[in-house]
Amino acid sequence: MSQPQRYTLCPPASGSHLGNQQGVTGPIPPRVYTPDDFTQPEGWIHNMEHGALALLYRCPGEGCEDAGQAALRQFYQQFPSSPICNLPRGQIGPVVARFDDMAWPYAAIVWGRVLPLETLDTAQILEFYRQFGDRTNPEPQCEQPSPSAPAASAPAASDSAAPSDSAAPASGSPAGSAAPSPSAS
Repeated sequence: MSQPQRYTLCPPASGSHLGNQQGVTGPIPPRVYTPDDFTQPEGWIHNMEHGALALLYRCPGEGCEDAGQAALRQFYQQFPSSPICNLPRGQIGPVVARFDDMAWPYAAIVWGRVLPLETLDTAQILEFYRQFGDRTNPEPQCEQPSPSAPAASAPAASDSAAPSDSAAPASGSPAGSAAPSPSAS
């Protein structure tokens, strides 16, 4: 993308994303991206459009430390197939990536829904995915079941997150900063 994107919510749970245009690809490969890997919302939002879960972590924080990275890799390795379409791990998600511009140490996201987390609570993340995965994305990967309300036991997920002018993680910027940050093209 030649222009940094601006999102209404931080972290973004929908919106502009990389497409299959000349020289631009998306969705991005599902995997655990290390703190030194560059990802941008425009990449993982495309994965979410197809039903993926994105698990974001903020640096500095435990997700950036060796033990935190090991826990994120273990989460990825044990990630289940999608709840409705039964897509296996690695086909479209999950994407585990660094995103410093959010207010929480972690956030699990599917299209249109954000689960903010103070700790890496894998059981809560998996329940969130079981409840909302394959259900909210605008480009279903299989035939959807008839609509029904999620169970009352669903985790407290938000349809929104904190407003932000931020487009991508900014190294060294304070977490939750609303200051715009440049994103590489």
